[in-house]
Amino acid sequence: MKQTRLALYCQPSDAFRLTNLAGILDKNREYNGNFGISAVMAMTQTHFMYVMEGPREAVSQSFSNIMCDPNFRNVVLFGMEEINERMFDAGPVDFISADAFSVDFCREAIKMPRILPSLLSFENAKRLLLKASRKCDILAKSQQLIDDCANEDYFEIAV
Repeated sequence: MKQTRLALYCQPSDAFRLTNLAGILDKNREYNGNFGISAVMAMTQTHFMYVMEGPREAVSQSFSNIMCDPNFRNVVLFGMEEINERMFDAGPVDFISADAFSVDFCREAIKMPRILPSLLSFENAKRLLLKASRKCDILAKSQQLIDDCANEDYFEIAV
C-alpha cells in the first residue's frame, strides 16, 4: 500500500475556541488511529500546522475532513509526497502548542525568528514539526494546555 506524507496550515475559524481543542484532537486521534495515520498538529499564535503520514487514501480523506471542519478556514497545502518510510514517530495526533516555538527554537529549526506559515516551504514545515515533536518537554507542556482547557482552568476573552 502506498504511503503518503502531507503537510498543511490553516487558520482557526471565528467559531474556534481553545476549549474546543481537546474534542478536535480526540476526533482526529480516533480517525487517524482507525486508518493507520500518524500526525503532528501544531498551533502557533495565528495558525495551525499539520503533517500526517499514512495510507494515501486515508491521508487524502483526512485532508478533506480538515477542509470541511468548521473549526478551520483558509486551509493551504504545504505539500504532499509519496514515502517509503515514515519520518515522524508520532501517535495518531501529537499536539504542539504555540509556546514551543520560541525565537531561538525557530532560528535553529528553520533559520527564521518566527513562524510565518505562508513563507514556509514544505521542507521547512516538516523540519520544524519533526524537531518539536521529538522533544518530550514540549509535548508535555502542550498536553498541559489541553488539560487546562478541558478542566476549565483556561479563560478566553472575546473582543
